[in-house]
Amino acid sequence: MDDTPVNVDLMPLPAIAAGAALGLGASIGFGPVNALCLRRTLRDGWNAGLLTGLGAVLADLIYGVVAVLGLSVFATFIESNAGMLRPLAALVIAVVGYQLFHTRVPHAEHDPSPPRHLRGFITGFLLTVSNPFPVLTMAALLATLGVSHYTAEAPLAAMMGIALGAGFWWLSLTSLIAKLRTQASPKTITQWTRWAGVALLGLAAWVLIRDLWS
Repeated sequence: MDDTPVNVDLMPLPAIAAGAALGLGASIGFGPVNALCLRRTLRDGWNAGLLTGLGAVLADLIYGVVAVLGLSVFATFIESNAGMLRPLAALVIAVVGYQLFHTRVPHAEHDPSPPRHLRGFITGFLLTVSNPFPVLTMAALLATLGVSHYTAEAPLAAMMGIALGAGFWWLSLTSLIAKLRTQASPKTITQWTRWAGVALLGLAAWVLIRDLWS
């Protein structure tokens, strides 16, 4: 019997943990994708909201490649065109805020068709991939946490961590909203969504005003 100890490379574990922190940090926040996920979960149920979040996870993975592999060309392009992207982002935020304000919350048993679920996935992906802030957030977290050496040595493990971190956020968020959807009255939830819509409209106005004065 061979008693030779097996050497287990634990390097991917710190890389996975670092990637999870990047994915979680890029996903948390009250932005258009979070508001859209809130709206779809309240209107169409947990499946619709989760698929919207998974679309955002796919976009986060793309930005994770940019951040983890240090593709400075793409990062520089995003930063240099931030002035053009901010008004577009403000418009998207305003549209989502308007839709959220006018969301009607149906009964909990409402279940949309699979094509509608797919549209939610695509919308979540497009909203996230058109937003320059996730890759900037990941780059800032890499510098702040000092974990770039882990992600550089095990980039695939870091990508897995990003998917886990972002997926954990969307799973937790949609599960919580779906639970509230079944317990709170439609009138109460409608009031919540209207306040969320007003907050997003205010955020869009602030982005435009800051861009005009900068």
